[in-house]
Amino acid sequence: MGRSGNHEESATEEAVGQPVKSNVNTGARMGSEGDLARDIKDGRLSGHVGAGTVLNGEISFQAILRIDGELSGKISSNSGTLIVGSAGKIKANIAVASAMVNGEVTGDIVATERIEIGRTAKVSGNIKAPVLVIEEGGFFEGSCSMMKSSSHAVASSSVNSDTVN
Repeated sequence: MGRSGNHEESATEEAVGQPVKSNVNTGARMGSEGDLARDIKDGRLSGHVGAGTVLNGEISFQAILRIDGELSGKISSNSGTLIVGSAGKIKANIAVASAMVNGEVTGDIVATERIEIGRTAKVSGNIKAPVLVIEEGGFFEGSCSMMKSSSHAVASSSVNSDTVN
């Protein structure tokens, strides 16, 4: 889970040319090596699959997982953000809170908050999320289903249960 000093910039910065806050509830930023080091120190980064690393199997994480290598299998997180760097290659079904893709993903993605497909991304599979952002140049092949965000679903169910009484 180490990181060399000359490693590429984060997926967020690659995608838009400037640091952007991730959608993790902690307000974590993935904009520079300093930010990455701070996220590791503060415990917001659950894991990093570096370039040249190949993993197979099921992965579950809590906060942020960044993939710059290759991963196949299944990825899941109830509250976490998956970041796929421009060199990242994933062959897996993914179920997360949010996903930021700048590399290649083959498989279905279900996100309870949002999916962002960057300009260097190639996504082949079905996606389901309440918010979808595809940057110009990003490639998506598959079907898309929009769903209510989990916060809207909770709010509306509590309102409905209050009005029933």
